[in-house]
Amino acid sequence: MKVVKVIVVLALIGILLAGGAFAWAWNDLNTPVEHQMVGKTVNIPMGSTMEQIVQKLHTDGIISNPATLKLYIKLQGVGSLIKAGDYLFPSPISPKDVVQKLVDGGEAANKLTIIEGWTRWDIAHAMAAIPTLKLKNADQALALMNDTSSIKDLDPTATSLEGYMFPDTYFVQSTTTAKQLLESSVEHFHQVWKKDLADLANARKQSPHDVVTIASIIETEAKLPSERPVVASVIYNRLRQHIPLSVDSTIVYASKLAGKWHNNGIVYLSDVNRDSPYNTRKVAGLPPGPVSNPGLSSLKAVLQPANTGFIYYVREPSRDDGAHNFYVDAAGFEVGVQALRNWEKLHRGTANKPATAAQPAVSTAKSATATPKPATAPAKPSTTKTVAPVSLKTLRSIPGSGTKQTAAPAPTTSKHTPPPAKSNQTHSAKQSIKSKPAAKAKAKPAPQAKQKSAKLKKSARRHR
Repeated sequence: MKVVKVIVVLALIGILLAGGAFAWAWNDLNTPVEHQMVGKTVNIPMGSTMEQIVQKLHTDGIISNPATLKLYIKLQGVGSLIKAGDYLFPSPISPKDVVQKLVDGGEAANKLTIIEGWTRWDIAHAMAAIPTLKLKNADQALALMNDTSSIKDLDPTATSLEGYMFPDTYFVQSTTTAKQLLESSVEHFHQVWKKDLADLANARKQSPHDVVTIASIIETEAKLPSERPVVASVIYNRLRQHIPLSVDSTIVYASKLAGKWHNNGIVYLSDVNRDSPYNTRKVAGLPPGPVSNPGLSSLKAVLQPANTGFIYYVREPSRDDGAHNFYVDAAGFEVGVQALRNWEKLHRGTANKPATAAQPAVSTAKSATATPKPATAPAKPSTTKTVAPVSLKTLRSIPGSGTKQTAAPAPTTSKHTPPPAKSNQTHSAKQSIKSKPAAKAKAKPAPQAKQKSAKLKKSARRHR
């Protein structure tokens, strides 16, 4: 009996001590601490461990009991949620509020938000605007993006980080360098790939390079997440049928690579005719690499495409959310194009205006061309516009697609002719080419290639 009593007494003492310790710790966590760091930046470096963070806070006098704070962080399970960054802590502040601030993130003044579909040029300009990165211009950031050592395990052939800078918001500390910021975005991509994509890609026997390249196209074409698997199916169907993709964003990308992009949202005829492996109006198959930095939705769409026979799509005119109508043949596509033109004519009051807002199969198509009206006097701009095909060549194919090189059809300025189902020509009701009229009428119309200042206008969306 005496032994039992001793055990009971010890147990009660233990409970009281534990309760007292808990009460003390809880009181400590909720008691504001005065410190001397008011108005001063406290930097939590990237890669810091919980012990290092707590010790720094203790050294700076922001907390008084490191052991209590570490225990609280572990019990709450928020260690992985603590963010690196620059912090301003008010005084007094309780340890509990310190932890909450660390979870919320540092001062929002300096951060980089990479938006889905941004190119490396977009990211470089955003980085150049962050003072603490100390970049003289966007070119310095672009030069850093040419270092592909961090993605060699995923894409040994990559020539830049394009496609692998994962869209998200990244906090920029006062001590963060531009290189470290880019490394953070690439590391984020690695994490997403390993967690959500690697197994799917392995099952389909697709390389990260091809997955990211296709996803970068989908990101620029499909606004609605629900349509991305369908757009993915269109891309695969066209690759299997050896039909050039004719994606507008690849034209813009080719011009940016050549240093010829005007940054005014207008695609000129010179852009369309540019000889570049990225110009998918002139070459078949995939471009050599990504043309944007895609988000998770587009990446998953590549690996989980819809099962369809679609090879065309056109914007649905009755909706303003970027929705499309999809078609399996040229006849259906032409119906969709005409419906869009009729809608534009009704709602915009235009006469014989080409469908500049249609978005066919992966921008699949013949360009709407403005043909000048012959005149004996100085010509006036014509109000009659016709559709003419743009010449197309070929490129490489993704593994297993069977894409092969085919001859390019000759360009023409004749009136619109519907393409056959498996034509090497595709139809872009999404863009229109405007030309200056010829100064004098000639016996034969000038060929399209000699029209001056011809340009393709986008209304579905303006290129960045």
